[in-house]
Formats: sequence, C-alpha cells, structure tokens
Amino acid sequence: MGGPACGLWIPSGSRDTADLAVERMVRLIAVPAPWISRHNFNARDTRPIGGRVYEFPPPLYCSPDPCLDDGGELQIQEAFGFWPDPEHLALGVCCNGEEAYLALADMAAYLTEETGGVIDFGWLLPAATELPGRTAVFCRDGVPGYQPRTFLDGEAMRAWSRRPDCWMLK
Repeated sequence: MGGPACGLWIPSGSRDTADLAVERMVRLIAVPAPWISRHNFNARDTRPIGGRVYEFPPPLYCSPDPCLDDGGELQIQEAFGFWPDPEHLALGVCCNGEEAYLALADMAAYLTEETGGVIDFGWLLPAATELPGRTAVFCRDGVPGYQPRTFLDGEAMRAWSRRPDCWMLK
C-alpha cells in the first residue's frame, strides 16, 4: 500500500548538492540492510536530521521525478527567488500512519534545509499561514483538475514537521 508523498524542488544547478545531501541523510538514518539505497530505505531514528525515534521503521524513498508543471518554474522563482531544476525529487513513505507521516516530514524538512529548495505538498495546507519562513500557494485558474498547492521553504517545513497536527497527503 502506498503512503503520502511530496516533491522537493531544488535550485537549478544544485543537483550535486542535493545528491550529496540525500546520500548523507541515508547514511545517518537508514536501518542497516543489504538492499538499502537512496531510493528505498527504512529509518527508525531521524534524530540525526532533526527528527525523532520511531517504534516501527517506516520505509522511505527519495527518487528523481521529472514532472514540473508548465509555468511552475516562474511561480517558484517569483515566490522563493530561484529557478528550479527541471527534475525534482519525489519524497515519500510506503505505508500509512502517524509515524510514517512524521518520518516523511522529518526527511522533507532536512532535505529542504540542506538544498535550499522548497517542498511542494501537492495540496493546500491552510496552516501554512501560521508557519515561520516562506510559504506560497500556487493556483492555476481555469485548468481542469488542478488543485491549489502549498510550497514551503526549509524553515516552514521544519516548523510543520514539529507541529502536533503534522500530516502528509497520500
């Protein structure tokens, strides 16, 4: 069963920095196993990246995903001051439940802080207006099936990950 996911948009030209941040994170938090890769790993303890300890290690993933919407680059540049790389990182967890949501939020906060990128929730987060840092809501009026989406910088994502009502969309 699939779980929640989000996108990490990184500044153009920072792919090497993002790859190093992902590799460092996996080394810090992955439960040792022969099949570990940056694309698929379990994490019992995310304290090394500012998180917490989990009773059951959620299966996380982080993989490249080339799917920027037409025009999204300009919105990110206007709201956050950088042109995004054409390939974002898909971050997710392969199960559901509170621990899964929190582990994904920990991973998203860490990678956003390390890369200077922004998290695309893929949905509207009304609580974003209460978070420190920079947030933006992108809408596409008149585009069928397009829902408003909230984007958060590293400071806002970290604050969201620490709220008691933190959850991530499936």
